[in-house]
This record gives sequence, C-alpha cells and structure tokens, in this order.
Amino acid sequence: MLLIVLFMSALGCARDKTISGDKILVLVNGEAITERSLGIRIGLYALVYGTSSASIDSGILLEELIEEAALFQKAKELSTIPSMREVEDERNQFMEYLVKQYGSEAEVVQQMKANQVSDQDLLEFVFKMMSIDRLFDLVTEDVIVTDEEILAYYQENLEMFFEPKRVRARHILVPSKVLAEELLNALKTGADFQDLARRYSMDLSTKDQGGDLGYVPQSGIIPALERAMFSLGIGQMSGVIETEMGFHIVRVEDRLDERYVPFDEVREYVAQALTAQRKAEKFRRFCQEALEAAVIQRR
Repeated sequence: MLLIVLFMSALGCARDKTISGDKILVLVNGEAITERSLGIRIGLYALVYGTSSASIDSGILLEELIEEAALFQKAKELSTIPSMREVEDERNQFMEYLVKQYGSEAEVVQQMKANQVSDQDLLEFVFKMMSIDRLFDLVTEDVIVTDEEILAYYQENLEMFFEPKRVRARHILVPSKVLAEELLNALKTGADFQDLARRYSMDLSTKDQGGDLGYVPQSGIIPALERAMFSLGIGQMSGVIETEMGFHIVRVEDRLDERYVPFDEVREYVAQALTAQRKAEKFRRFCQEALEAAVIQRR
C-alpha cells in the first residue's frame, strides 16, 4: 500500500511545481502537462509504432494528454486504481510485446534510450492506462442490450450478414506445364491430391494443408481459377490452368449457395458488438462531460 501512495504522490507533484526549466503547456484542474510529459508521450508513440518522433503530430498527442489527465483525475476520485503488482505485471507483458516487435530486449532498451523513454516513464504510462481502463469498466458496467435490440440491429443491418456463393477447393501450383500435366495424369490414375500438393505445390500458404484454399467467394480470386472452381461440381477436378503465378490443378471439395446468415448463428456476435458500441458511446459522453467540467488553462 505504501508503494502505491508514494507513486500517486510522485504523479501528483506536478500540481504545485515542475522540474526547473520544464515549460508548462496546459493546466488541467491545476495539474500540469509539461513539455517533458509531451516529449515522453511522443517517445512512447514512436517506440510502440516504430516510427520517427519527427513524423508525429504533437498537437494531437497534447489533446490526448489533456483528456487523459481529466480521466485519470476521475479514476483517482472513483478509486479505479490498480495495485503496483498489477501495474508491474502489465508492464512486463508490454515489454514482452516490445521484445517480439524489436527482436531482442537489448534492442528495446536501445530504442527506449533513443526515444528518451525511461522504465519509470513506461511504468507511469501503464499505471494511468490501467486506471482509465478500469474507469471505463466502472462507468459502463450497467450497459446492457435487450433481445429486442439485438434482433432489431440484425434486421436493420441485414446486408452485413450476407454471404456470397463460396466454393471450398484445393489446388496444386507448379512452375511448369509439363510437371502439371504429369501430376494431372497421376491424379486421374488414383494418386492422392493432398499428398501431391504437399510434395510439389509452390503455394507455401496451402501446401502443408494438402492445397486447401478454404471457402473462396466468387470474385475473390484470380479469374481463371474462379471460372474453373465455380464451374466444377463437388469432387470434380480441373485440367491444367495457367496463370501469372504458374500452373494449377484445382479440385472442388464443397459448394455453398449465397445466403443471409441466420440470426441464431450471429446472435452472440451481434450482442457483443452492440454492447461494445453502447459502452463506447457512454464512455465518450463521460469523457466529454469530464472535459467540459475541467478547468483547462493553456499556456
């Protein structure tokens, strides 16, 4: 508990003073946003997105910091503050993400140094974001959608749930017509399509799955392949098809007619999407009210 109190005190010290020479840009209910805090946010943005600090719009990030300050004050007021252990755990997960992005911990440390972001800066950022995330949960916990609203959304947005004709097919892609014809003859005399795809196909995205392309919509593929796939019946195989990629042999596994996905199949998805939309709308109103009530002084 003492750690969290000390950390909160450190975050709040900017209310009364700033580090010597650190220019105050904005006061939000008396709490300072300084040039240094804006610089840290720019550095964090550059670190996360792997971009140049010079290309970042500092004006947009300053407005983000103003809203964040007002919301963090609300988070403290409504006690949506995480423990330091939770913050450290989240920071560690964030560091793991950065290591995957940059390839090594040493490179992450180098990038943090280059962007003038310290470990303490990262910890404070995670602390504030977790606090605001919990504020979101608190503010929106009473948002519910009724069965009637879910059905109405489905009916009003029926076009979102339209599925065109689709064909499930496999293919073998090889570099020469001679090899394609040899494989086609082998298939006609009983060779296993999936086995030949695994052994010979150049399509690395499908060869390990026996050439399985999955369910392909009409107009979603190369025209020559589309014509073959949608003209074949289930179990039928094409001849050799030439495209700019090479030479293909296609076999159709299944066909699905166009349809509107039934409500029962998407009810849970619609409920989640509509709930998320309502929560976002409510929290946006909360943010706006917090900003309107705040005393914001721009320097």
